[in-house]
Amino acid sequence: RQGAAPVGAACTGLVPGLDLRAELLETLPSSSEGAWLAIDDARLASLALAKKRLASAAGEPEIAGLLGRMNELTQELERNRAAGQPLAAALQKSYADVEAALDAAAVCQGVDLRVLDAPAGATRAQRLRVILSASPEEKRAQRSKNAVVADAPACAPGRRIVAALGTLDTKSRSSSTAVGQHLAEMTLDGEFAQRRDALSRALLAHAKNLAAFAAFSDPKAGGEAAQTKVTAMVNELDRRAQACVDGMSESGPQVVAGREPPRRIAVLVRPKWPERYANGETDTGVFGSGVVVRWRTASGKVETRVVSNAHVLGTAEDAEILDADRLAAGEKDPPGSKHNPRAWNAKVLRISSDDDVAVLRVDDATGGPEGGVGLRLLPAKEDEAVVAAGFPGIQARPSFQISRGTVSNARFQNATSVFGTYLQHTAAIDPGNSGGPLLDAEGRLLGINTIKIMGRESVGFAIPTARVQLALLRAEDRRQFLPGHANAVCDAFVAALAAPSPHGSVMAHVSLSLYDPDARVLDLRTVAYRDAVAPKDEGPIWTARLTAYARLRTRLEDEGGVPTLPQCAGLRALGKDGGAPFGATFRTRSADHTLQIRDEDGVLRVAEVK
Repeated sequence: RQGAAPVGAACTGLVPGLDLRAELLETLPSSSEGAWLAIDDARLASLALAKKRLASAAGEPEIAGLLGRMNELTQELERNRAAGQPLAAALQKSYADVEAALDAAAVCQGVDLRVLDAPAGATRAQRLRVILSASPEEKRAQRSKNAVVADAPACAPGRRIVAALGTLDTKSRSSSTAVGQHLAEMTLDGEFAQRRDALSRALLAHAKNLAAFAAFSDPKAGGEAAQTKVTAMVNELDRRAQACVDGMSESGPQVVAGREPPRRIAVLVRPKWPERYANGETDTGVFGSGVVVRWRTASGKVETRVVSNAHVLGTAEDAEILDADRLAAGEKDPPGSKHNPRAWNAKVLRISSDDDVAVLRVDDATGGPEGGVGLRLLPAKEDEAVVAAGFPGIQARPSFQISRGTVSNARFQNATSVFGTYLQHTAAIDPGNSGGPLLDAEGRLLGINTIKIMGRESVGFAIPTARVQLALLRAEDRRQFLPGHANAVCDAFVAALAAPSPHGSVMAHVSLSLYDPDARVLDLRTVAYRDAVAPKDEGPIWTARLTAYARLRTRLEDEGGVPTLPQCAGLRALGKDGGAPFGATFRTRSADHTLQIRDEDGVLRVAEVK
């Protein structure tokens, strides 16, 4: 596959280099201090995989130098992780110590003075269930009952401790320090004095651990050397990719070029949602455009690919494809038809995380367009005539359209990376044109339309064909995963199960095998966990993953919940050659749990929790 890329020293190792670049920039927010360890795990695994893929070209001087710098970065990240691991372990212990000390200090005669709505002797999970699920009448009745105990003189010291806690934030060093010092100065006698002292010591020790970890994770402190090397590596890979792109003059041998009119090679792309996850509404009304490419695989088989924009597909994994003639024929079908029976089915092969490009493969069983576009890699010239084709919406209905214009800026630079260059042109495009082709006078692909500047006439932007070819080449390579990748996903996932506001990107790593479409009624706690996730994405698939996460969190909370700063342990490869699937364990407050992480079409996802 190295030979599939354009010839040139800069293009050697092109796909592994671009994949490494994307993975070094990609992070898995775990909504906790554990994010740093998860990021290092993922980066170390990505470097190990890239070195393995580039080993066959190690004899070339440029690749040998690149591999040497990868080794240096690996060593720096390993040192960084070794320094952070004991700090994280100490912080994990101090979170648990503070929680235990709080529970002991706030209880008087079985009543938790922090939550008078909960029954005496209630566990943490039961207290949380009361807060989120109990009716106002139930809360008032229980509060009245508990007030008899809480207001008794014997509980006065406990009430003082609870009052001193105020708005304690155990994630804040200053808050933990202030409350710990205040408790140390408080005069109490007997058993509550011992509880006060234990809580004060736990908070002050915790504050020191927070400070130590903050100093380690500060980019200007301990992690600066590693981050500097990561940035340098990303910049080097970007320069190599840019040199390769600039040197491209013809398409690779995989492209089986044709000479088809725009009507034959521009297609409508309509994301499709499996009915199991869409509650019957498999068509959300979203659509865009795409362009057909006939592609010869490594085995010699010619398949039909469709290239579109990633933002057209969103989180969908399948799509319906229609050319202009099939769309027009479908408009004659009876009203109420959800799908055009003439549509071709397509599966998403790859969505580039570092570029707004998606590559789909048309299902052979449903046929597919017969022709494909040719790629023009020679640079566009300003004032050159162009044709834009696609399916802009007219009253929310797609309609085939071509428009003519000229190239107004052959190299519009929106960012300094290889993915920041666009073709600016004057051909009219509208919402729905996204992903459709921009063609030269001979019908060859110059780019795919991506952006329209609203409020200005004749200002459109297209991703150049060189980047389209990069996306096609990368879609051929099935992504591989090492245990480090799985460990990073595992840590991010279990941290999200404990975080007040988990990051939405973690939901992409929740397998749909955890989703039960028949359990559609959500209790108030599950709704609260679901709504706390941000930022949110769109589409039934993402919603199903989010719901599966929220239900799992509710179940684990019933078992005591996941402690702050959790980490996975015992990660092991269950597949052949040390690959996916992977198994691991993590601990809630009451039990050990096992989970399985699977490779689902190039994405690692948590697929089983026991």
